[in-house]
Amino acid sequence: MGRSTTKYVVLICFLALGSYISMQQANQALDESNTRTVQGRQHSKDNNIANNFQEKSIREAVVPKKIISVIGLESSGTQFMTDVLAKAVRVRGRYREGSRANTHGMNDNGVQVQHFSLPWGTTCQAHPKQIIQNVVLPFPCSGTVEKMSNSCKEWAREANMDRHPSEPTYPPRYFLDIIKNKEFYESKGVEQVFVIVLRDRSISFASRKGHCNMTQLREAEELIGTDIIVRAINKYILNKPVDRRLSHESLYDEVFWGEYNNITDDGDRRRLSSALPSGSNVFLVSYESLLKLKEVYIAMIYDALGIESDYMPAFKDGNQKYVSAPAKVVSKPYFSQPARQNSLKYVNRPAEAPKGEFNMEQHKTQKQIRAGGN
Repeated sequence: MGRSTTKYVVLICFLALGSYISMQQANQALDESNTRTVQGRQHSKDNNIANNFQEKSIREAVVPKKIISVIGLESSGTQFMTDVLAKAVRVRGRYREGSRANTHGMNDNGVQVQHFSLPWGTTCQAHPKQIIQNVVLPFPCSGTVEKMSNSCKEWAREANMDRHPSEPTYPPRYFLDIIKNKEFYESKGVEQVFVIVLRDRSISFASRKGHCNMTQLREAEELIGTDIIVRAINKYILNKPVDRRLSHESLYDEVFWGEYNNITDDGDRRRLSSALPSGSNVFLVSYESLLKLKEVYIAMIYDALGIESDYMPAFKDGNQKYVSAPAKVVSKPYFSQPARQNSLKYVNRPAEAPKGEFNMEQHKTQKQIRAGGN
């Protein structure tokens, strides 16, 4: 074999060896890539969240680790409270609105913030029938069961919501049963938290006119919604005997709430007398306390829910327009002092006595004027 032939053989061997090494490196890189992909899929499966996805393309059920559901009668401040918590935990985009499938309302740690009202959905004029919904399925399980993905169908079967697969899963307007929804998700290993918002009864009723302008229907809906709230409080917060449980009448009764001021035999369970009554991941929030304490109350809510956040919202008194304005004080009387004493328009209080002292004789005179001079 000549020298030139030997050079060619050596060159071919060198190229072959280089090609082999390159293939090995390529295979190793491919294996590492596949490993990362599998690990990434496993991570997404463990957290039930896909990273960097387009929500509109999701069809399979996306199950959170934890759901914080804010609920209360319509126009009780639930939207405001939900928005605060969603921003505090940094959900992607907007919180999940009821059973809608337009957004999942979760953050990168698998915590979902969800809003409900009692009832939730369209107006009572459009849908006057009162329907109680036991369970709301995970995002994006909506529409009809027959058109759902396999995972959504499985969730629907487990929630006994597949009996009419060709019909809409949810009615246009419904009341979510707090207890049944909470029990269902907890049976699946999901931490279900409910934040119940309460607002002044008369103001809440008046403000719900936009959702339901028919008084009788509004009253009927209030009874159903209040019953759902009361049952949840009795089960998760009070846990008292039947004769000592909360009722529709005592929900807004300060006397009843005051009866729990000195109870100390309930372990670490907070009672209704505390600033944030809670038990078994159910919390009561007062809209009026929120308006009064503002940042302090928000910080208390964060602490109770285990949220670490510096976010503080802008506060606006939603009750002000429903409260009668105080009577205006007239700085100068329309009549002179003598004329005022003889005018029936201004006999609602005695004339001012000289030197700032109360004059009993003038007071008696005013009483006689009010009685018609007798």
